[in-house]
Amino acid sequence: MKRNALTYLLLPFLLALLVTACKDDTLPASPAEEEEAGSGVYVSVVVNTGGSNASRVPTPGEDDDLSKQSGTGDENMVHDLTVFFLDDDLNNATTINASAYFSEKEITPEASGNITRYTVQKEIEGLYVGNTYHVLVIANAGDLTNEITDIEGLKNKTFNEVIVTHDTEQWFLMASEKDSGEIEIRANNSEYNQTWVSVDVERMTARVDCAWGNEYEISGNNMPSEGGNPSQNEKDKVKILGAALVNRYAGDTYAFKRVTNNVITLSDVTYLGDEAADASNYVLDPLTVPGKHNSHYTYYYMEYVNWDIENDFANPIGNNVTSEQGGRTYYRLSYARENINTTAQLSETDGIQRYATGIMFKAQYTPAGFSEGETFYRYTSRNGNGSTLYTADALMDAFPETFTEENQSAWGDIDGCDVFLNGCCYYVYWIRHADGENTNVISPMEYAIVRNNIYQLYVNSISQLGTPEPDSNVEEINTEVHFQVKPWNIKDIEVPVFD
Repeated sequence: MKRNALTYLLLPFLLALLVTACKDDTLPASPAEEEEAGSGVYVSVVVNTGGSNASRVPTPGEDDDLSKQSGTGDENMVHDLTVFFLDDDLNNATTINASAYFSEKEITPEASGNITRYTVQKEIEGLYVGNTYHVLVIANAGDLTNEITDIEGLKNKTFNEVIVTHDTEQWFLMASEKDSGEIEIRANNSEYNQTWVSVDVERMTARVDCAWGNEYEISGNNMPSEGGNPSQNEKDKVKILGAALVNRYAGDTYAFKRVTNNVITLSDVTYLGDEAADASNYVLDPLTVPGKHNSHYTYYYMEYVNWDIENDFANPIGNNVTSEQGGRTYYRLSYARENINTTAQLSETDGIQRYATGIMFKAQYTPAGFSEGETFYRYTSRNGNGSTLYTADALMDAFPETFTEENQSAWGDIDGCDVFLNGCCYYVYWIRHADGENTNVISPMEYAIVRNNIYQLYVNSISQLGTPEPDSNVEEINTEVHFQVKPWNIKDIEVPVFD
């Protein structure tokens, strides 16, 4: 049968349409199509959060033999992950070859003793068989693949918040503690034979834990006490009621730790470097060099006067977030981000009080012969008898022309008179990270807060009355302080005697 030429011309076209329409999308892609869709390189990244990054005890250097403590609950959780593949370590890399983001649904957690491992697996576009890469990660910060696209952006990435609240959870921002080393993509790489990368991460925040005794006794020889004619053997007593962090840095934090030598040269920075064993080099925060002022701190010690003495001081004793050291239990007070200042800044007049992070203790002082919780007065009279403690009645009896019931509300304004309301007084301790070898010179890291450390502070003894108000007149106490450094690194600090 004879058909016209148009019929023959249409048949190939219709057959092509039919093939396209019937194609099953579930069938394997052709080699050419698969090559276009991705690189064909599969990688598994294992993130360790509970072992290698346990908090360490702050001492000079970073001794891996120091005892470490795993985090608690939210402190260890990885909710999302951005992975970066570089052509070299962060100090020498020139490009980010590839990056990938993993949401919480793509992350598999696996507990093994005190260590929690989080595994992610994916085909990573932009990687090639036969090449080597270095891997860095940032956890719990959201998808950073479009935000960080070059090495300088990765090196200089900062965060304003290092603990972010999501509903009832706290997400702790974490980043690689060290370089992964060279990772080679081998020729037999496939979906079923993936290249494995193990990465240790550390939190971008530090933690302050504390503990204290139930009560401290002070010999009457150290503080003249009056009221009720105490016997010679009676002693003043002190109970610590709570604590608060002062000069807690509230500015930006670098994603990756950076160190430099003791003469700060920003062009000579080592990324993911170690602290020197003699505390002679610096870990840098974004304001270490330009310096900080009151707006960069919360509870700025030199100027803060709006203390809520009922609510600003927490008593963490007995809460369920703890750390252990030397048979003693410490309780979490709060978290603090990195705060490192130069020796020159700390050596200024009142430099430590202006720049270093400290812990202020609220205490209740009961002079011998006084009732616990009783308001008392310290008065230095003009007759040269020195400071003496008085009850209200005793003060009016001793100085009836100066102190009367009518002007009692203004006694604190009278020159030489301090009011200890309900017996409360205050002490402060400036947290030390690592003493240097020269006790006469402030070392670069002596008064510092460094990421992933637990600063454990224990009040060993108290030898004198503190100050009546939580203001800049508070004098440093001498307290037993224990530091440790790593998985939380633990700085175990026996706060010396408050004297």
